[in-house]
Amino acid sequence: MNSSRQQNDIPIYRKKKNLVILLVLATVTVLVLHEYYPFDLYSILDNPHLNLINFDGVKIPNPSNNDQRGNESRHHDLTAIKKRNIMFTKTGKTGGSTIGSILYLYGFRNNLNFLLYPYVNHMRRPELKDIKSLLPPRPGQEYNIQTQHSFFNPDFEHKVFPKDRSLYMTVVRSPVGRFRSHLVYTGSDKKERSKHEDGDKLSFEEVSNLYLDQFVPTCNFSALSVEPLHKSCIKLNLLLEYLSWSHFTDSLGNHATLQERVDLFIQMLDKEYDLVMITDRMDESLVVLKEIMGWEMRDILYLRKKSSPENPRYSAATEERIIDLLNIEHQIFNYFNAKLDSHIDHLGYDRIRKAVSEFKVMREGFENKCFNKEAGKTPSCKKYTDSPWGCNIVDWELSEYGKTGDLSCAFLYTRFNNYSEVVSDLQLSHDYTVRDFKYRTEGLKLKDVVERLRNETKLL
Repeated sequence: MNSSRQQNDIPIYRKKKNLVILLVLATVTVLVLHEYYPFDLYSILDNPHLNLINFDGVKIPNPSNNDQRGNESRHHDLTAIKKRNIMFTKTGKTGGSTIGSILYLYGFRNNLNFLLYPYVNHMRRPELKDIKSLLPPRPGQEYNIQTQHSFFNPDFEHKVFPKDRSLYMTVVRSPVGRFRSHLVYTGSDKKERSKHEDGDKLSFEEVSNLYLDQFVPTCNFSALSVEPLHKSCIKLNLLLEYLSWSHFTDSLGNHATLQERVDLFIQMLDKEYDLVMITDRMDESLVVLKEIMGWEMRDILYLRKKSSPENPRYSAATEERIIDLLNIEHQIFNYFNAKLDSHIDHLGYDRIRKAVSEFKVMREGFENKCFNKEAGKTPSCKKYTDSPWGCNIVDWELSEYGKTGDLSCAFLYTRFNNYSEVVSDLQLSHDYTVRDFKYRTEGLKLKDVVERLRNETKLL
């Protein structure tokens, strides 16, 4: 009887033993794969055919009380974030390249992984279905920083940069300043002059108003009440494209007024972004970023590569016209400009004011050491002849200190678009080496600048 029971127990024992062996083998396999294979991002995507943006469950606020927007918004406890990863939506003509250069330098110093398509400077609107086309991070690691131009896509961003360990940030600018900069950058002012006889004699403000004329029928906010906005209006309100206005409002159907859509859009942005920086208050924004991330002052240093007069002011009538045609941008700017004040108060007004003053002195000293400002030149004079600044822009040259004493000078002096090639080589090589680039900064190879930067222990 006992012998029979023992014989029946043997298979059960063997099954348990085999199960233990299988579990051990499975654990070892997972560990080996994690160690030797790149971060398999697309394996975590539950549904590769998800919609671009999922805004389900959005509620329409009471249109009679727009002030509810601020009261209902999420208050970000910035002092508790201290996150390693950064998802930065780089918007157009807002100083995004300055912020992006800072993030690139920080990433190079700390061997972090960047999210981008290989050797491409604009991510457009990244989609989940294209995830395999991304530049992979180094084996066993995750993406740490996104800093290329891109159009915000929550479905995509949330998968790549989990909210619990990533800081979501972007930057906005006063509509008048962004419009002026965009007009010159795209050459639209010169194109407008070419349409008119004696166009060369027109003032920059006259040219600006002629350019705005084409948008009056579609973008006059005070006369609009229905959606969707005309594509030309979104082209003028460039910020809306970067922040995915169309994809968000499409999810609302046809039962909301334009102002209700604006209120909901700002609510969504406030929920998604931990920090919205303000171009017009760059130093304050950077100091707040430093406090959030637990960085040092040197981590937020940047360079002004040119000297130019203060931006010429438009007349009150022209500014009012710009604000009406870019009214949604204007509302976004006003909301997050006030939100920056709220962040500063939360972090400690006096402490932040003091830190900003110290940073301004430090940054100016850093810039004066990087550049030989006495030997400035004006190679871009012809380019800016028709701009509001005339030929008063001076391009500064790197000093000997900027070339050899502190390579962060040369790095920050490099054109932003060149960084993507360096990043691509770094992450694709896996051993973090860089090929010999054609790009040079005052005789310095960007390859050498990057590799020497990574070995520095003290920059200032």
